[in-house]
Order: sequence, then C-alpha cells, then structure tokens
Amino acid sequence: VPAQRRPASAQGEDGPGRALPDSVLTALVAALDRLEAAAGRDVSVAVRLLIDTGRRPTEICKLPWDCVEQDRDGKYALIYTDFKNNRAGRRLAISDATAALIVEHKQRVRQRFPDTALADLVLLPRVYRNPHGTQFLSDNAVARAHRDWVDRLAPLQHPDQTEFDKSAVFLYAYRHSYAQRHADAGTPVDVLRELMGHRSVATTQGYY
Repeated sequence: VPAQRRPASAQGEDGPGRALPDSVLTALVAALDRLEAAAGRDVSVAVRLLIDTGRRPTEICKLPWDCVEQDRDGKYALIYTDFKNNRAGRRLAISDATAALIVEHKQRVRQRFPDTALADLVLLPRVYRNPHGTQFLSDNAVARAHRDWVDRLAPLQHPDQTEFDKSAVFLYAYRHSYAQRHADAGTPVDVLRELMGHRSVATTQGYY
C-alpha cells in the first residue's frame, strides 16, 4: 500500500523524520485557496489548523464551535480533546493569527446555522446530512480532499530546488513538522512531550 494511503498508525504517527521542509510548507500554505475552491472552506481551515497547531486530524475535525479562550493577558488557547489518551479540556497556546482564523470561521458557521444552540454547534461541520451543523467533518474526508489537492499542485521543492516527493505530504506530516519546529527552536523536551502527548520521551527526543 502506498505510504500516503496507509492509516496513521502504520506510518508511525508520532515518530520523527517526517517533518516537511519549510519550503514545502510555505508552498502548501500559499496554495490553500485552491483547496478551498475545490473542497470548501471547512476543509481548508482544517488543514491550516493542522499546520499551525500540530494536533492529530481527529482532534481538529472534532473541535466544538467554542474552542478558543483568551486569558487576561490577551493570549489565546485552543481547547481540544486528546482522544488518543482520553484527555478532554486540553489547552494549547496558539498565535493571534490562528485565533483570528478560528474566530472568523466561527462567525461563518454561526451564519450558516443561526438557529442551532451554540453548545451543539461544531467548528467544522460536514456538508451532507447535517441540517443543524452538529455533525463533525470526518478526518477521512479531509484526508481525501487533501490528497487530491496535493497531487494536483505544481511540483514541490526541497530548499536545494530538487523535487519533493508529494507522497510525503499527508495529514500527520503536519504534526511531525510542528514537533520539529519546536525542537529546532529549543523547546525543552519535557515541554514538547506534553505538547505532543507522547507516551515515551524517547519519541520526543527523536526530534532533537
């Protein structure tokens, strides 16, 4: 089975070595408008949040509508559930730009489903059989749209201008890239382990 088609567990979900080069991430972010045109705003927002936050696809796809909090210092946190480790109410510090993206999308969702109770709304509603906006977009649907989008893009390039293998651009690669960015920036290993929810610190250490 080709690598990009395998389930995340078969790809070594949290293992290091699959981070995308900055040049590839930059090209992907620049092309998100094409993903939105092909698959809709919800899918493009899901992929941008995967890039920005390093969360697992299910954690992003199952975000409730009210998933951002701002503290007294003006800093924002994403509130999500770590389904793999059965931990609800997890908090992740996010940038102002990521928070603004979520807030803007919340407004769009509310406009689409004005009569649904806010506690029942989801941030990324699926398109079909979802008249009240209470059903989540599936990570499989995002993965399919993402694969088609990546395959249709112009060739991606390594920093040395050689062509990058598009099969290495799958949803969990954004999680690896997030971890690698933190390791490169000197985030302490115990902090990164907590951010990633790794069971073993050895997995986290691999990014260093």
